[in-house]
Amino acid sequence: MREQRTTESISNKIKELINGVSLKTLSDRVIKNEIASSNSGIITTAEELQSYNIIKTMLGIARSKSIDIERVGYRDYKGFFSILIDDNQRKCVCTMHLNGGKKYIQIGDNKHEIESVSVAILTKFKKEIVDSATSLFEE
Repeated sequence: MREQRTTESISNKIKELINGVSLKTLSDRVIKNEIASSNSGIITTAEELQSYNIIKTMLGIARSKSIDIERVGYRDYKGFFSILIDDNQRKCVCTMHLNGGKKYIQIGDNKHEIESVSVAILTKFKKEIVDSATSLFEE
């Protein structure tokens, strides 16, 4: 690059820099293409994660011997957010519908409209949630 003589060590350093920059640029392009081509459209919101944390805490406080809090998880879908046992769709403690105009929690066949996700609102359904989880752990 300068008018100096290019030695083998300088040449190798330049090749490493070029390769590093090329790989970084290529990986950035691949990531951007993956994001752009992703058709999932699923975005887990802070409100959904808050509902999961509140319900998981409720189940932990219930101190039922049959409830293993480590087995409680969640799965986000396009139209709803499910809190599950063992990451199994058939073991759904409850489903949160938070993305539309009306928000509600569904526990089994019972749908309850909610104003927002908060401890005060979700604890109104504590007995139903704990009963639902307990029955799923016993299966």
